[in-house]
Amino acid sequence: MFLNTARVIDDILNDLKYSKPKRVLITGFGPFGEFKTNPSWQAVEAMDTGNINTGHEIILYKEKVGVRYVDVDLNVPRLLDIRKPHLTIHVGVSKQVTTLRLEVQANKHGYKKYDSVFRKAARAANPSPGPDSIATSFDVAAIQNEFNEYRSEDDLPLEISKEAGLYLCEYIYYTSLSHARSPTLFVHVPPHKEPEKLARGLERIVELCLKQLHLAELRLVSSKQL
Repeated sequence: MFLNTARVIDDILNDLKYSKPKRVLITGFGPFGEFKTNPSWQAVEAMDTGNINTGHEIILYKEKVGVRYVDVDLNVPRLLDIRKPHLTIHVGVSKQVTTLRLEVQANKHGYKKYDSVFRKAARAANPSPGPDSIATSFDVAAIQNEFNEYRSEDDLPLEISKEAGLYLCEYIYYTSLSHARSPTLFVHVPPHKEPEKLARGLERIVELCLKQLHLAELRLVSSKQL
């Protein structure tokens, strides 16, 4: 007897749609240099789960991280353990960008810059275990294409980068990718933009990331049932 494939897939979609809430950990950075209030944290604070359109209830954990290597070393693994996110997104500001920018990867070595308390990373490296470079598991090109295709003229476009800056932004990214507790992405935001506009872009990125995870989950369940 053959299975009704369409019905099975519909059942799977409904199961996933009404499954447990999706936990999203999203971080911004604290004050640094000229930024008494970091634009990355302002954007994160302005996010609203009501603007994220998915079939899941979303629990959004917003966390501020100090611009210090030791803060990342101590707090990020702890947050991953406590929050147990299905998705982790780190947000940082960069004066080199004028759009939203997805970072593809993070490096283990090369952290020679001083942090906000004038300390450097030990041996200029991230102590988290892992290879010289770790890439995100997300299809960032697909996220970029869909984001830009459906954005309005008022929305900032989305770019892709393979060089996250070898500072705290890349350092925190490597830490999360190394621990591999959840799929992880890093987003750079430009300074001097309205936090609400940045937040809308971040909400859309969260939505597209959850969509990719949903489809991957669907393929996995479908392969076991068909």
